[in-house]
Amino acid sequence: MILEYKINHTDWPYLMPMVQASLNHTAVPSLDNKAPVKLFTGLPCPTPLREFYLPDEREGGGCRRQLVINFTEGDYVLQSRVDEKSGNKLLVTWVGPYRVLRADAHSILIQYIITGAELDVHASRLKFYADASLNVTEELLEHISSQGIVLAIEKLKEHRWNDQIRDYEALVQ
Repeated sequence: MILEYKINHTDWPYLMPMVQASLNHTAVPSLDNKAPVKLFTGLPCPTPLREFYLPDEREGGGCRRQLVINFTEGDYVLQSRVDEKSGNKLLVTWVGPYRVLRADAHSILIQYIITGAELDVHASRLKFYADASLNVTEELLEHISSQGIVLAIEKLKEHRWNDQIRDYEALVQ
């Protein structure tokens, strides 16, 4: 190969990946005319033209995953809540279920079963839980209310000094 392509003999280490890729992507009779890479990974064997022709993402040939919204009014869904974890990591917790009130093209209007609060969220933050025929029992409501719900303070109404605990107490809404 070095002689054929008139390459300097000291450049052979740079050719090794190309030779190895050629061997791994070539169909072999002993493997039932299949390429080793297809048998080992189960993935289709890429064509060498892939390196020269990559479809333009703007033409619809991109690899972006298209989200299909399959929620209908009355369905029950779980909402993802992102919590910060130690070590600068994120932890997704699925809370709910919430009832779907309206499903638009990119957003879903959901209602929290316990408080009736309505939220407008993106469909990628939801996971299907049950269809509209879900029987909401007292046991389910108790389970939902015991989830780790993060409460937000709307406003501080009043504060006072408590001599017994030697600290301030706040009344919040």
